[in-house]
Amino acid sequence: MGMPKEKPLTSVSRLFGPLLVLLLLVASTTANKHLTANRAAGEETRMHLPQGVWLDAMALGYRNLFAETLWIRTLSWFGAHVRDADYSYLGGLLAAIAQLNPRAEHAYYMAGAVLPWNTGSTLLSRPLLEKAMLAFPQDWRWPYYRGFNAYWFDHDKAESGRLLAQAAGLHGAPQLVMSLALRMQASAGELQTALLFVEQLLKEQQDSNIRSQLEHLRADILTEQIMRTLDTRLAGLPQRFHDARDVQQLRDAGLSLPAILPDGGHIVMSDKGEPVSSVSGKRFRVFVPPAREGAGE
Repeated sequence: MGMPKEKPLTSVSRLFGPLLVLLLLVASTTANKHLTANRAAGEETRMHLPQGVWLDAMALGYRNLFAETLWIRTLSWFGAHVRDADYSYLGGLLAAIAQLNPRAEHAYYMAGAVLPWNTGSTLLSRPLLEKAMLAFPQDWRWPYYRGFNAYWFDHDKAESGRLLAQAAGLHGAPQLVMSLALRMQASAGELQTALLFVEQLLKEQQDSNIRSQLEHLRADILTEQIMRTLDTRLAGLPQRFHDARDVQQLRDAGLSLPAILPDGGHIVMSDKGEPVSSVSGKRFRVFVPPAREGAGE
């Protein structure tokens, strides 16, 4: 049986693929030389690319080389338009690079960092970071970036908490990711969700150092839950003394309070009759990030 014939496109790509890439590089270099002059004349030099299968066909089998060429062109264009960039156009270029080479990490980084910070939205960056999550399913960075952007730009704490929890569960995720995921959920008032998140990580985590950190976080959440219960029960007492007798009333009624708070202190009553830590003189609270200006929180 004879060898099967090559598909026409494959044969063409072998002949003209390198030439295509060379022409793209030359065109990119030539265009860059004219960027300043074109901008002064009120014009722009843009690369208008086909979409979908037509973009793949244009690469003629040299997808990675085409993607790298396009990346060079993208950096050159963006460098000349930093102050007045069309971010929809930039997003299209990055999407084309990712289509040609789904493992083009540099394009995903740019999408996650440049696009949302300059548009105030995740509309352009979200699809690219989700594509990165598919291309690198075991890499904690991509759900981490998506999660942070969901919080900062979309003000979507539920989605952010889900993505950050996903990132924290991946190999190599630093403690910062775990802490941020926990604080995100706690700041939304979802202490039970945060507790379940930490307990699940404890089930899966074997490293003793990380387990120790997680156990401290779990203690913080449990203490916060008890303190909130204490606040509610104090407000419901028929008679208040505004001193240690109030806490003793609740202990006598069966409320279990921690002997030692996570900060090393124990619960005492302040001059105003509020339960505080004997160490800090303040009510113990799970850390909540300060409200961001203009975030509407």
